[in-house]
Amino acid sequence: MHDCHPSASCTEVAKPERYTCSCRNGYSDMDLNKPGRICKELVNECTNSHLNNCSRFADCIDREIGYECVCKTGYRDRNPAKPGTNCTL
Repeated sequence: MHDCHPSASCTEVAKPERYTCSCRNGYSDMDLNKPGRICKELVNECTNSHLNNCSRFADCIDREIGYECVCKTGYRDRNPAKPGTNCTL
């Protein structure tokens, strides 16, 4: 029996009960100290405006975990504490 995440692959490396886990494609490993135990599905929040809070005058940059909003050239960031959410000329 193994403790790999359901979205991970389990590979036997030696007997008895020795194996490695690794998150499958499309998933990110959330605990590098225990690989393949906590796998989170990768989501591109930038493809859907309901999944991000970027201003319409900002570029949404997808990251492995989450996203980043950056005001477009020529626009000023009115709320540096929440970058790219309130961009004005």
